[in-house]
Amino acid sequence: PEIAALAEALRSRYLEPGCAANGACLDTGSRGVRAESSGLARTLGTAEALLGRLFPNRSLPTPVYSRAEHDDTLLRAYNKCPAHAARLTEWYGSGEFLRQETVSLAVRGRVADALRALEVDPRAEAVPLHMFWNEFDALDVAIRASNASAVPSDVEGVLAEAGGLAAWVEARKFGASIEGGACGSALLRGVAGGGGG
Repeated sequence: PEIAALAEALRSRYLEPGCAANGACLDTGSRGVRAESSGLARTLGTAEALLGRLFPNRSLPTPVYSRAEHDDTLLRAYNKCPAHAARLTEWYGSGEFLRQETVSLAVRGRVADALRALEVDPRAEAVPLHMFWNEFDALDVAIRASNASAVPSDVEGVLAEAGGLAAWVEARKFGASIEGGACGSALLRGVAGGGGG
């Protein structure tokens, strides 16, 4: 549903006939459309779904280009930056991080409980704080994929609480004081800075 809504918003803003009102029409006919994604299955799938909804009347699907992980700086440049890795290691040992790791143990435990309750991971345990984004993401995906009536009401509350913690960790990891704009891609800096990429 989110991809369909995004495609509709993009189509009405940048493609005929809706774009005529704002003067922001993109020429997709003479030069075609080039789509690029990180080579992860989830990002490739999202790109294909978005393009299929954005251009529903094309006889052939729009190709999505990617590159090998070691050459991918579109989204994942941060994991190829020794300076960022060193700053993260330093931050993981800081008083700020260690306090949050202690304070958040109960939240991380509730996320593990929820993952077990939704049968995502029957052996789920509270993960270390620096790895928490993946657990939050797994819970979010499981809830979205589940029948609403199959999701216990307390799990929805856990998701909201976990989202705040995951956002705090990721915003700090990729914010100015740690990443500092030196290693991440332009896309990542835009998202972390609230510019949306």
